[in-house]
Amino acid sequence: MGTMKAQVSTELLTVYAILLVVFISSFAVVTGQIPVIASLKNSMDAFSVASSLGSAMNSVYLAGDGANATLDLGRKNASISIEGGMLDVRVEGSFYDWQLLTNSTSASNVSTGSLIISNSNGVVSVANA
Repeated sequence: MGTMKAQVSTELLTVYAILLVVFISSFAVVTGQIPVIASLKNSMDAFSVASSLGSAMNSVYLAGDGANATLDLGRKNASISIEGGMLDVRVEGSFYDWQLLTNSTSASNVSTGSLIISNSNGVVSVANA
């Protein structure tokens, strides 16, 4: 009867050892993926800001002279630059470019948050609200 208890204990320790190895392996894989997940989040934030702002700028341009729009991008940590017909958004090393329908743009020191977009004689202007 004593050998049966020893066999059960050995089998139980073997099962625990296997489960521990599986857990440690899974933890190592997940921990290694955290930088990749952070980079993907930054890329999606850059895309989100670029698509929202770019679409709003294109809509105001297409609406014609005198059109206005207000856009709230939230408080994302994004750097926005507009040069000619290209909108460039950068979020912590990740970037996204959005093609605008017009080369006539006017923007200075644009940051995320609430923005006012206006069309004045075909020139699309972006300013912080």
